[in-house]
Amino acid sequence: MRDHNHMGRRLTYYREAAGLTIEELAERARVSLAFIQQVEAGEIVPVDLMLRFLAAALGITPAELTRDEPAPPKPVQVWDPAEDTQ
Repeated sequence: MRDHNHMGRRLTYYREAAGLTIEELAERARVSLAFIQQVEAGEIVPVDLMLRFLAAALGITPAELTRDEPAPPKPVQVWDPAEDTQ
C-alpha cells in the first residue's frame, strides 16, 4: 500500500524545487488545482496516467514520486545581506 503522505510530500518537494506554484504545476500537468492540493495533502493517490502527467510537468520520472522513502529535506536558505536590496 502506498503512503499517501510520502507521495504528497515528494510532489511538494519537486514542485518547490522546480520553482512552481500549485497553480503553475496544475496548468503544466493539465490537471485541476484541487487535484494537486489533494495529492499534496495526502488525501488521494493519483492513478498511473496522472502520475506520468505530474512527473512530465516536473521533469522527473514517475518513480521519483512513488518511492516509499520520504522526500529529501528542504534546503535551508541562508540570508545573505549582500543580496538584500532594501
